Amino acid sequence: MREVHRRCAASADAGRGAGFRRRRVGGALALAALLTLGGLGGCGGGDSEVEKLMAASEELARAQEELARAEEEVQKAEAAFEEAQAALDAARARASEARQAVADAEAQVDQQATDDVIFRAVQLRLLEDRRLRNRAVRAEVDGGIVTLTGRVRTREEAERALEIARQTPGVRDVTSRLEVFEGTPEP
Repeated sequence: MREVHRRCAASADAGRGAGFRRRRVGGALALAALLTLGGLGGCGGGDSEVEKLMAASEELARAQEELARAEEEVQKAEAAFEEAQAALDAARARASEARQAVADAEAQVDQQATDDVIFRAVQLRLLEDRRLRNRAVRAEVDGGIVTLTGRVRTREEAERALEIARQTPGVRDVTSRLEVFEGTPEP
């Protein structure tokens, strides 16, 4: 009887070698085959222990399958992250190039925007605006700062004049000294 138990132990130890532990799927089937084909059926008093071993082996196989699925999800998420990171880097590069283009264009405007040129641009835009026709609005420019003077009929007309001046290239700031007269402005 001791000889049988010794053979059972030796067969079980052989079945638990490093190669067996590395198998992820099918571990339970390999153990069942080992137990059946290895002549371990004669090992006494081990039916419940064998069942426990089989159940643990099946649980191990399920856990290994879940691990494989989880690792696959991690790989997919990492790939998506890397793709998003590449898109973010590309967008940042485009934004940097656009900032540089804006800086270059601003420098070009500053170079061209003398007070005289700004004055003419503001006056032309004020004269061309339909809402400000026949209004006595004048612009003075000093160092890129526009000062609007004159008379308008409504606050909306005053705001429109300020908006036109602010939107003129080269203007750094706008000051209003416009007078609002309800009714007809004096010439």
